[in-house]
Amino acid sequence: METSEVLRSLEHHALLVLLVQLGILLAAARLLGELARKLGQPAVIGELAAGVLLGPSGIGALAPATHAAVFPHDQAQADLLAVVSWIGVLFLILVTGMETDLGLVRRQGKTALSVSAAGVIVPFATGFAIAWLVPVDMIGGPDQRLVFALFLAVAMSISAVPVIAKVLIETRLVRRDVGQLMLAAGMADDTLGWILLSVVAGLASRGELDLLHAGGAALTAIVTIGLGLTLGRRVFDAYLRGVDRAFGGAPAQLSAILVAAFLAAAGTHAAGIEAVLGTFIVGILAGQSRRLREDVTASIEMITTGFVAPIFFASAGLRVDLALLLRPDVLGVGLAILAVACIGKLVGAYVGAWIGGRSHWERLAMGAGMNARGAMEIVVATIGLGLGVLGRETYSIIVMIAIVTSMMAPPLLRFCLRRVEMTPDERARLEREQMATESFLLRLRRAVLVPSDGTASLLAARLLGLIGVRTPLEVSIVDRTGGESAAVRYAESLAKHPKGELRTAQDEKTARRVEEDADLLAMGAPPPRKGISRFLFGPRIDRKVLEAKQPVLVVDAARGSAVVDRLAAGEPIRRIVVPVIGTEYSRRAVELASGIAAGSGAALELVHVVASPDAHRFLVRARSETIRQAAQRSLEHFADIAHKLGAEDVTTQIIEADSTDGAIVREAGRSDVDLVLLGVALRPGSERAFFGPKLEELVRRATRPVVVLAS
Repeated sequence: METSEVLRSLEHHALLVLLVQLGILLAAARLLGELARKLGQPAVIGELAAGVLLGPSGIGALAPATHAAVFPHDQAQADLLAVVSWIGVLFLILVTGMETDLGLVRRQGKTALSVSAAGVIVPFATGFAIAWLVPVDMIGGPDQRLVFALFLAVAMSISAVPVIAKVLIETRLVRRDVGQLMLAAGMADDTLGWILLSVVAGLASRGELDLLHAGGAALTAIVTIGLGLTLGRRVFDAYLRGVDRAFGGAPAQLSAILVAAFLAAAGTHAAGIEAVLGTFIVGILAGQSRRLREDVTASIEMITTGFVAPIFFASAGLRVDLALLLRPDVLGVGLAILAVACIGKLVGAYVGAWIGGRSHWERLAMGAGMNARGAMEIVVATIGLGLGVLGRETYSIIVMIAIVTSMMAPPLLRFCLRRVEMTPDERARLEREQMATESFLLRLRRAVLVPSDGTASLLAARLLGLIGVRTPLEVSIVDRTGGESAAVRYAESLAKHPKGELRTAQDEKTARRVEEDADLLAMGAPPPRKGISRFLFGPRIDRKVLEAKQPVLVVDAARGSAVVDRLAAGEPIRRIVVPVIGTEYSRRAVELASGIAAGSGAALELVHVVASPDAHRFLVRARSETIRQAAQRSLEHFADIAHKLGAEDVTTQIIEADSTDGAIVREAGRSDVDLVLLGVALRPGSERAFFGPKLEELVRRATRPVVVLAS
């Protein structure tokens, strides 16, 4: 039997050189990136400049021996760095996809398509034309003129999504309508660019235009995008759901998304349409999924901006030779090509945005943003250099264009967008998105119900179901008793509002993992025992509240049994009273009550109790009026939040009283009030869950069910 040769591990020197390269590139890219940011430029400019300074134009000219030692002219060594660079490309595209609002792009599809089409056709034509004027000694050879013209046309026509995304993110314009349209049109440009590049590369390698290969690549790209954004959405959601249920936690979800991104990239690359398309689709699916965790998103963005992206951009600048660009003949050609590239893209995008019905300043903004090049252009230049189509001069010119156009984008965008007024629809959308990032309710993804005996758990289950009417919520029931009857009852209660998802966990290991992964724990307080107890809701709930890392919702149904039975049976909730003060935990209570009101149609009453001047004679009238005004502002703010979260019938009331808990008990005792919901921050330094004397007195005196949201 033949024995195969054992593969050798990476050579010691090769690994050493790679590690030194990564360290130097990352340090230089981050330092110059931060410097560029302080100068009002996107960090990508500094990162590209770092590569140029470390390349033949900088260290290579000043200390050639040092440059040769760190960046040797060795293909195998260069391939190692290229692998890391390509990982940076994929991470950039993944983040770009996660930032893309597909719904907005779909609504603005006409403009995106027209901008993309005109933004490719015009610069492609102008780039193809000027290529015939470039001296023959700057291209691969006299017989390469047609292929060179096509390569230059492709390089002029595309827009680099990673650079556009970085510029938009760093200038905080990525969520504007114009920013989203730039990303959509840029991705369409890139998709078309990869197809055009495959045609041109085929022409260079085969010596003839392979229309069959080009048509197949175009069809494959269209089918991949279509299937990925339709059927792929369900498959990806099921995939993340399975990972969350099997493993749980941020590390598992992070790994799952990266696995999907790399495999999708491999699939599209194998299909001949390049790796970035598959990764972009996965990014879109991840960003649109409600299961995506905020800490996972933050981790991916941190890895991208802090590690792999700077290395990619810095390594792209290593091949630029500024000495060539400073030659008068090369400089003249370079400036001419730069002018044609900018004019072609600006005119094309302007015309496309005009066709899409955009205003003058929006058209200019689209042109300014789409004019930014970078990754795609550098890849085109690298392939052209490898195929012998480009000379060192034209390669450096193309990379120079990528740097200059990226530097032009931020100031031009700021200049144009200062003159672009937001439409009411865009302003409302941005306000909704801002609220979604701050809202406790809208960020709820997973809730866990920990059942106990009595109707309080049934009422807690129903409240979770009502929240899930407007906010899709995965609800897990942790039943450690091993009996299914209780879980079935809670499931039946939740099933009355089946928009969310439901699962049960009975074994201790699964239950613990599910609880740790939840955004909210919900519990029903057991009936109080006779006698005096130091625990407000009993020792079991007390321990849970103290140990929980997330907010805990406790439903106390010991009072108002007729109301409790009616609500647990599924009858409508008429009115919810929410006592508030101007705190974060009050806001959380208002949001949760708003979700319940939106799901049930209940009226919502926000109450702010202020001390009566008669109770404290030292409170002069001016001071009392100041307190009332602050309370009124707080109520108006919370009422606005409630309306935005879907509550329709919202009223506010300021009550002057000697006793806060007494005033709330009297207000909640009205015949049409079914529920009292309030937020509280746990008092530190206690061996038990101490909610404060006023709240504990309120719970004991209440004549209606009380829901406490403890943070």
